[in-house]
Amino acid sequence: MHLPQCILRIALTFLVAFPRLSMAFSTAKFQSWYPYYGGVLDIELFGIEAPGYNNCSANYTAYKQAQGINRTNVCYNVYDCLFSGLLPNEQSNFASAQVFLGLTPTLLATIAPSIGEISLLSSQRPLLSFFLALGGPAVFVPRFLGHPNILQSLEMPGIRPPWLQRVTSQRRYEIGLSILQYALAIAAIVNVFSVSYQLGIQTVIAWKCDSSYLPFLWAILPVGIHLIAALAWRISNTMRRVRNTRLQRGRAAQESSSAIGISLIALRIWLQEELQLCINGQKRGYRSDDSNKGMSKVNVTATFPNEGWLSEMLMEFMSVFAFVQVVFGTLVFSSLMFIATIDAVVVVIRYSLSGLLCRAILMFELNGMRVAESEEDEQASELLAANGEHAQ
Repeated sequence: MHLPQCILRIALTFLVAFPRLSMAFSTAKFQSWYPYYGGVLDIELFGIEAPGYNNCSANYTAYKQAQGINRTNVCYNVYDCLFSGLLPNEQSNFASAQVFLGLTPTLLATIAPSIGEISLLSSQRPLLSFFLALGGPAVFVPRFLGHPNILQSLEMPGIRPPWLQRVTSQRRYEIGLSILQYALAIAAIVNVFSVSYQLGIQTVIAWKCDSSYLPFLWAILPVGIHLIAALAWRISNTMRRVRNTRLQRGRAAQESSSAIGISLIALRIWLQEELQLCINGQKRGYRSDDSNKGMSKVNVTATFPNEGWLSEMLMEFMSVFAFVQVVFGTLVFSSLMFIATIDAVVVVIRYSLSGLLCRAILMFELNGMRVAESEEDEQASELLAANGEHAQ
């Protein structure tokens, strides 16, 4: 089974299990709070005697015993009791946090990877690109109906400094650096999941009181967007040409192997390529035809390739869904209640750290792809120039 099929099955399994996951979120509602005003909210929730605050213990007990649609109505009773008992300065602090959190999805989208960047990386390192899609809680929003150009990521020249050449030229260092990338990406995923879970159970959404899963849902929506965009790139004309070229190169080895041998060879090749840094990979020929070897500069934007109607249509739809994800996040985050401004700053910082970390890994790999795509062209140009001088 190919990795894209495995990832798709994992995503479908998660969608099937999501209703049970949402129930697990709702059972933890009102049990913990963010620290700045956590003591104040516990005073009201558990009926601790304090001047100026409400006693909401009866509403909270009814909420824990409620089932079905009645649970949502009782949740609002707890919400109203808690909010009406707060002092004016506490209510203002919560309102300021709502404004700040409402801007968070848009701010994170500015540092998030685009669907084209993740799709391009998925053609060489699909597992790493999947982790980066999970670790980055947002998607860069392109211009509406701007027709995303995936190959534009390869237009800039790649950079290979001497220190990087020394590190990546040794196989053990390359594998170590690759494993470090996976470890950092997994750390970013754990951080995003942790922050989203805490937001769900330690706050209340004003328009959806009992739905604690919505921040978590917002954080994982980019995975679905990137998966469909990667599928669209996989069926594009450029990727079909790249696959055909690679199949022709490996046909001789396959003809001399058994069916089991072919599977083992394919698995070994996939594992080697997944662990291989893009800067050490072979040229795939994304930007130009094989007949154009020796042309080190290719204006990708001027000669936009026709990738097929289905691929381009899916890419356009995913660009729209990237915008929808930001709007949905704004709707959710601007409605989060019972979180102080200082706690909201910590939340945004944690989300931003995951986004910046995944962005740095992605940029490192895209730079490696640009280097791999241009080095052979530069070598061919130098060879052609040397042959021309020799002929003269």
